[in-house]
Parts: sequence; structure tokens; C-alpha cells
Amino acid sequence: MTIFYASEVAQFRILLVDDDPSVLAQLHGILTTGGYDVTVAKNGREAHAFLIQQVENLNDRFQGSGVDLIITDIAMPELNGDLTPLFRPMLTGVL
Repeated sequence: MTIFYASEVAQFRILLVDDDPSVLAQLHGILTTGGYDVTVAKNGREAHAFLIQQVENLNDRFQGSGVDLIITDIAMPELNGDLTPLFRPMLTGVL
């Protein structure tokens, strides 16, 4: 088991996607308290737009979006949480 300390986890960028504001608030609080850099999106469309912006901003320096982990709800209005087909071309290391 690998243990990361706050000074080490700040480099990890997480995109949190959920249409439930209370879930977003709770997870955001937990993750930021743990030292992670967290961006929230209220639905799949916001998440997709954020990732497109990240790719455009980082295209010259990095392979991928600048996001290390996406945590997403599956059942959401506007765009279902099965976002992998949209994100796969933008991300490296998608499972």
C-alpha cells in the first residue's frame, strides 16, 4: 500500500462530476482537505467543456488534459455519466 502525504498529493488533479450539489460539496471537502487539487462540474457537459479547455491550454506542454482522475456520477441529466467515449481521446491512462 502506498501512502501519499499532503505535500505529495497536491500534484494530483481531480475532476469531480455530479449533478447533486450536496455530493459535490462533501466530496470536494474531503478531497481538498486531503490536499488534492479538485475541480467540480455540475454535469457531463460542464466536465466535457472543462476538459476541452484543458487540452487546448496544455496541448503544447503535455500529453492529456492536465487531470489525473475523474470521479463521476453515472445517472445525470444533460449528459450521462458514462463519459469515457468523450474523454478517451483527451486523456492518457484512461482505464
